[in-house]
Amino acid sequence: MLSWRTARRLPGLTVAALLVAGALAPSAVQAAGTDVTGGTPGRAAAPTPPPVKVVKHEIPAQAAPEAGKPLAEHEPGEPEHSHADHVVARLTDRRLKPFAMLGVTWKGGLESEDTVVEARWRSDGRWSAWTELHIELAPEEGGLPGTEPQWVESADGAEVRVLSARDARPTGLSLTTVEASEPDESAAAAGTVVAPAVTVSKPAIILRSTWGADSSSSCSSPIYGSTTRGAVIHHTAGSNTYTKAQSAGIVRATQAYHMKGRDWCDIGYNFLVDKYGQIFEGRAGGITKPVRAAHSGNDKVNQETMGVSLMGTFTSTEPSAEMKTAVVNLVSWRFAQYNLPAKGTYSLGGKTLNRIAGHRNVVSTACPGAMAYAWLSASGGLRDRVAGRLAGTSTAITAQVGGRAVSNVTATGFDLTWSSYPGATRYQVHVSTSSSRPTTCGTSCKTVTAPTSGSPRLAVRDLTAGKTYYAWVRAISSAGKAITVWQTTPKTVKLATAPTGDTVTVPSSRTIPVTGHGYGHGIGMSQHGAQGAAKQGVTYSKILSHYYPGTALGTKAGSIRVLISQDTSDSVVVAGRTGLTFRNVAANTKVALPTTAGGKTITRWQIVQLGSNKTRSTLQYRTDGGYLTFRNMVWVGDGQFEGPSTASTISLILPDGSAAKYRGALRSAVPYAGSWKRDTVDVVSIESYVRGVIAAEMPSSWMPEALKAQAVAARTYGVRSITSSRYYDICSTTSCQVYRGASSETTATNAAVSGTAGRILTYEGKPAFTQFSSSSGGYTAPGSQPYLKAVIDTWDDFSGNPHHTWTASVTASRIEKAYPAIGTLKQLKVLTRNGHGSWGGRVSTISLVGSTKTVTITGNQARTAFGLKSSWFRF
Repeated sequence: MLSWRTARRLPGLTVAALLVAGALAPSAVQAAGTDVTGGTPGRAAAPTPPPVKVVKHEIPAQAAPEAGKPLAEHEPGEPEHSHADHVVARLTDRRLKPFAMLGVTWKGGLESEDTVVEARWRSDGRWSAWTELHIELAPEEGGLPGTEPQWVESADGAEVRVLSARDARPTGLSLTTVEASEPDESAAAAGTVVAPAVTVSKPAIILRSTWGADSSSSCSSPIYGSTTRGAVIHHTAGSNTYTKAQSAGIVRATQAYHMKGRDWCDIGYNFLVDKYGQIFEGRAGGITKPVRAAHSGNDKVNQETMGVSLMGTFTSTEPSAEMKTAVVNLVSWRFAQYNLPAKGTYSLGGKTLNRIAGHRNVVSTACPGAMAYAWLSASGGLRDRVAGRLAGTSTAITAQVGGRAVSNVTATGFDLTWSSYPGATRYQVHVSTSSSRPTTCGTSCKTVTAPTSGSPRLAVRDLTAGKTYYAWVRAISSAGKAITVWQTTPKTVKLATAPTGDTVTVPSSRTIPVTGHGYGHGIGMSQHGAQGAAKQGVTYSKILSHYYPGTALGTKAGSIRVLISQDTSDSVVVAGRTGLTFRNVAANTKVALPTTAGGKTITRWQIVQLGSNKTRSTLQYRTDGGYLTFRNMVWVGDGQFEGPSTASTISLILPDGSAAKYRGALRSAVPYAGSWKRDTVDVVSIESYVRGVIAAEMPSSWMPEALKAQAVAARTYGVRSITSSRYYDICSTTSCQVYRGASSETTATNAAVSGTAGRILTYEGKPAFTQFSSSSGGYTAPGSQPYLKAVIDTWDDFSGNPHHTWTASVTASRIEKAYPAIGTLKQLKVLTRNGHGSWGGRVSTISLVGSTKTVTITGNQARTAFGLKSSWFRF
């Protein structure tokens, strides 16, 4: 289901769109989660999707205006090029109906060895990086040379460029896209049953009749090789984020591209396997027979090997555990039928190939991707596992989760971390006082959801002081099955015999030494942690996803109203300047203000309350004497000063006589109808607001990625504050976030704002509550939102952070002054902590034991009363 937008037409370029009705709806079996080959014979076939409709937009053939033009300097994220470094054809910014797959074909004029085809696509208003589309040859198929299809999931725009030798002149170039459709979650299960093989059990296979294959494919009815001699592993390319309900649609879209874009007789692969472990029958002709497909680019190899395509891109992503297991099952079953060994080599089509080979072993291509290719020959990889199956050895899981580490050990708990395991969606952690390896996940077992970034972890709490505990971890798949075993040996943890540093008796000096971590409330992003991360080369987006897990990047533009709390007077006084105007907000009338009066320069303008009836305001100016009323202007409601443009600055004169520059409009705001009070409010664009925040909240000398993280957090915090329930949205002090207007802007901080223009963090489509503090101390504090979790923060601990660990002295007299009811302070006793980090984490409650009374207060109250940097402290 494919389409496009009208665009600048490139001579010699053909844009074809496959309008595939229903091509991406999932199969009935898939939606229902039914094992296709495990049902009852004689079921009704699944409903057939609507037929494919092909539309082509021809462009007159002539010399391409950019033929022979060298490629410009690489943009960040673009692929590198070697011999193919001249743009010989280009399709620019073409608006399309939403599509999910694209590919490029041509008739002639290009040599595959000297050609690179690249595309990028627009999703949610943002362009992807330029992505190389691997060229895929199948000369015995006839049809058109072209690229592998690229699954993009959802896009509405595309650009294509072809790089080749200087004298290359491509003809008949075509962009093919396949439109997306909504998954059909309600379809009923249906399918054809295939009898299992006898040697190795046949895995469940979703047949063509079930996933909705185009039955018009013929492939010479079909062509068979003399035998099957091996397997060639491929990838389909494209996004790895598809859902299980989309998989059958991706297979249909791939078939549509191969048949309608490449002019092949059918889909090019014998089988396709998704990341959920679903196996799809590919080319027609029988799943047990040596059907000649079009997967390798070598006719003999295609005739006598099975082509298995892993659905996704595996350049830097590991295939999921479910996908690996399904491929092992499929290849083992087929090899058993033809009595093939898993290892060793054979010669075919002028090539010497491993029995299980990668596409790159047949022709020059990156397929199936570095991670998938490495898995073929890895210890315990595809060849090893198939060899074990064929030898009749146990197929029981033997893999183990690695990297277990313990930190923050206290008398009652510890933090356990471990390495992420490919394909795991959650983990089971077994902790007990028994050193015996667990057999099940019982009452001593906790479940941990796999994090989107960073190492998995569990805070183990409420244990018995002085005891020794043993910890095991195993990985669980999205299907709820264990994909690793418990470790052979446990991780051993010896707890302290009693809490230390939680109780202190006031010494004779009446001064109590304190050690602590962090500065501020510790919720959300640590500013020093962001700087530590940036020093390690971490990007701002990864910094934000670490501190606000579960959020996503979105965009927001517009304006915001900032209460200028520094202006404590009821009047708004600004310096005279050219281009200054006054606006009556209620009446929406505007007056240009002069720069001179009576031949003298106007130095000040002010909006003040009028006489004893302060519900009205008036406009006044001053030259070298007192203030005079301008044109007897009087009004009720808000009035404001504006510069020549929204980006120009106006100097606000503060009560102490100092001046501060602000962009936007400076408003004299009436808090409510009839009020005698006036407040100064800066009505400014969100971007200008962030420029005035970031330099006030973070040193401009810090790393660019830290400044960018601060810019997004500050922008999001501001956007979340926008409201219609009052006369301003946000204040300008630490009660909100510090805002100093244009006076605080710097080149570095403005660059961080421009580099993240419009970007905010969202959670479930709404602006997130992006709290931040100076330093987390090594572990953030939990907050009020699901994404404000307590996370380990190793970035916070670097040499430039003076707040990570600190010491202080607190006098008893200070505490007695803050809480006089206690009398003379005798003792301090920490009662509870939040459980995150060393010493048991931040103080939750603490008792002040006095001669008269014992008072229990919170850790944050203690922080204020004691004058400490944070509530994470010990004695």
